[in-house]
Amino acid sequence: MAMTHKSATNDGARGRKQKAVDPHKLKIGRVIKKAREAAGWTQAELAKQIGVTAGAIGQWEIGYSNLGRSTLMAVSKALDLPLEGLLDGPSKEAGVPSGVKGHLNLDQVLIDEARQSGVEVEAELGRHLRNLVADARAKQWLKENREALADANAFLARYGLWSDGKRQF
Repeated sequence: MAMTHKSATNDGARGRKQKAVDPHKLKIGRVIKKAREAAGWTQAELAKQIGVTAGAIGQWEIGYSNLGRSTLMAVSKALDLPLEGLLDGPSKEAGVPSGVKGHLNLDQVLIDEARQSGVEVEAELGRHLRNLVADARAKQWLKENREALADANAFLARYGLWSDGKRQF
């Protein structure tokens, strides 16, 4: 019996050849995965929303399977992602939800109660989010520049450039 070597395209366990992945399918799959993760959904949750199996979602995300037109439209609607964003692939806005609905796990009862109490929910969330982002940016800047600030403080202290000798950045 002659020995044969399996090629790199064979599935070693079963001896089947693997399908080549279409780059266009892979690009669409990556956009779907990014948008799904941004929405905080599992593959199973997205599958339930559009009436397919979680396995189908997984196959799309790795570029292994085609999506039909109606399925593309269902995915687009479920993820609140423009159809062009799915088909054109990643751009600076790909995978970024155009709205909040369906993308955050918010307590709808609490939102309704806040609105009934006169709270402008969107404005308050926006204001709070801007503050959180500003704080995060400041912390990141400090983290990235801590060594430079320490050097500047040492320089100023070494040369007595502070009148009280206590001020530091």
